[in-house]
Amino acid sequence: MSNLRNDTLGGNLSFTASCPLHLEVIADYPAAGDLQVHYAANDKLLKASSALQEHMIDTEDYAELAPEFARLDNKVNMILELLSLVIAEQIQLPPSHTVQMSSVALAVHASLSFSPGEKVSIGIYFEPTIPRPLQLFGEVTAVDEWVTDIKLECIPASMAEGLEKLVFRRHRREVAARS
Repeated sequence: MSNLRNDTLGGNLSFTASCPLHLEVIADYPAAGDLQVHYAANDKLLKASSALQEHMIDTEDYAELAPEFARLDNKVNMILELLSLVIAEQIQLPPSHTVQMSSVALAVHASLSFSPGEKVSIGIYFEPTIPRPLQLFGEVTAVDEWVTDIKLECIPASMAEGLEKLVFRRHRREVAARS
């Protein structure tokens, strides 16, 4: 990660992933009422993602049920994956881009035609089993030939906590994969 990316991402933990991403220039951020609708949908999405990432309960006390829990967990995961594939075929997902994301900023690794200072609407599909975007808003802070940096704006404290947990889990997964 370059110094520009460190500066943009606020020196915070970040993860890198290839995700379907929709970016659109907007004249201004949505009104407070509209933002509340986005926040509620984002909170649900972040909580669902968190629940999907949780590991099974400790089965020491239920040793005889452990195989049944594992079987049920596998079935539910398979159903979710199949359902998400069906839904993904029904909707038009935007193209995937490599993104580097922290809880305060996003660096999109693609040649995009944005200018610093432009306000953007961001729809990022970070969870493959949930074909619904995390809807964020931000301001383009820097653009070079292959990377567009965006500072996230309009994030309430309640959603910031969920976003920080998402980034932490993804970052931890990246570190584990490198080991």
